[in-house]
Amino acid sequence: MRTRKEWKREMKQQEKCRRRQEKQEFRKPKKRLKKIAICLLLFSMSFFFLRQKLLAGYTQEEHVVENKPTEPVKPKKSAAKKKKVNLQKEKILLAKHTIRNPNSGANRNENMRIAAEIINGLVLGPGEWFSWLEIVGDTTPEKGFLEAPVIYGRKVSSGLGGGVCQVSSAINSAVIAAGLETRAQKHSLPSSYIHTELGDHEATVSFDSKIDFSFVNTLENPIMFHVIAKGGDVTVKVFEIRYQKV
Repeated sequence: MRTRKEWKREMKQQEKCRRRQEKQEFRKPKKRLKKIAICLLLFSMSFFFLRQKLLAGYTQEEHVVENKPTEPVKPKKSAAKKKKVNLQKEKILLAKHTIRNPNSGANRNENMRIAAEIINGLVLGPGEWFSWLEIVGDTTPEKGFLEAPVIYGRKVSSGLGGGVCQVSSAINSAVIAAGLETRAQKHSLPSSYIHTELGDHEATVSFDSKIDFSFVNTLENPIMFHVIAKGGDVTVKVFEIRYQKV
């Protein structure tokens, strides 16, 4: 027969075995759930990557089909850098002419000064026309022109801008000396300041009568005018502008 101690020991062992079995039975579902979760995760990840790969292949194939009719775009070649060319500006004096009038009054001298300043520094390119009526225009008080003696209808009278014809005549003389042809008219009366023996060529201008003084630059290079009116004298210089590589 078993003693009481042996019986208690046996009962404890049976209790331990029962608890161990219960723990194992409780752990088994957890392990199964973990395995199932891991399998589902692996399956979903593999499905996701497979789907992305299939979609990428489909879009790439569709893109290739759409681009078949077009020609491949060639990369643009970078434009060659243009070399900087340094040009030196050179002014060559073609002609110089002065028309003097010691009897010119103060108002007349002021009118000549204004007209000279308008044309001074003017550059005329090859093939360009010079027109007095377009460049100087009407001799109005707003421009500063004053009353001075003018020749009008074979009479000497007072009018705005008297004396500007001496400036136009000086330019006409210098341009002719430079070898260019001009279109100009003379006054109805001889002008006291015109001396043909000195190379003066008269050029009357009148905005009211539409009498113009004009010419064209027939040279291959631009020409520039330097015009100064002072003390009854008008001096005109005609320069040819040339550019040389340095």
